[in-house]
Amino acid sequence: MKILRWQAGARGDLAKIIDHFSENDPLVADTLLDRIQHAASALAKRETGRPGRMLGLREKSVAGTKYILAYRVTEKQIVILRVIHAAQNWTQRNWPKG
Repeated sequence: MKILRWQAGARGDLAKIIDHFSENDPLVADTLLDRIQHAASALAKRETGRPGRMLGLREKSVAGTKYILAYRVTEKQIVILRVIHAAQNWTQRNWPKG
């Protein structure tokens, strides 16, 4: 099993997503958090993502949501870089800021 590491951008994305949904429906926020964390943890056990839209990146769709984990694989780690909504235009040129 590989070590799972969340970069600051991914942690910030996750916090914003959960904060947004917590305001209107805490149950939805809890469900999203569980699904996103579960998808990331599963990657550490068995890397099942697909090639990403940018060189060196991989993607994992989060089941039951419209979110995608953008990540890199190293010999010992799965590094979650961002948590991005599927509707976002995220290419090298339009990579989410912040």
